[in-house]
Amino acid sequence: MQMLVLYETIFGHNLELAQQVQEEFPTSKLIKISAAKPESLKVAGLVVLCPCTYGEGQLTAPEVSFCQGLDHSNLAATSYLVTGVGDKDYGSYQFARAAIIFDHYLKAAGAHPIAKPLRIDYDELNDKAVQIVTLIKNWQKEADDG
Repeated sequence: MQMLVLYETIFGHNLELAQQVQEEFPTSKLIKISAAKPESLKVAGLVVLCPCTYGEGQLTAPEVSFCQGLDHSNLAATSYLVTGVGDKDYGSYQFARAAIIFDHYLKAAGAHPIAKPLRIDYDELNDKAVQIVTLIKNWQKEADDG
């Protein structure tokens, strides 16, 4: 099964999370969202997305373009996990909101979440990265057994 780890970052936190996940799955591909195409998600068995939130809970311009491309995609054979790093000090609405937005677009394209979107405060990054890796490994085991 091919696994893609997509990320977008401004301050480096989502890149750091994506790298920690990718290091645990050496055959996965790490790709910046601005360099990816929505069609590439069709060939992956699992997509892990680490989108970036900035300002008042907005997506970056490359993320907006990517999500717009998802409008025309059929991802019925794709499973995904969306997780984003943010700062809880911005309030519950803005905090890592890109994860919620990407989850909405992926579901609309027919993709299947392996868990609810995970929003991580940057102070908890390393602990939560371990939790994400465990979640993915458990999902892979279930997929292999099923």
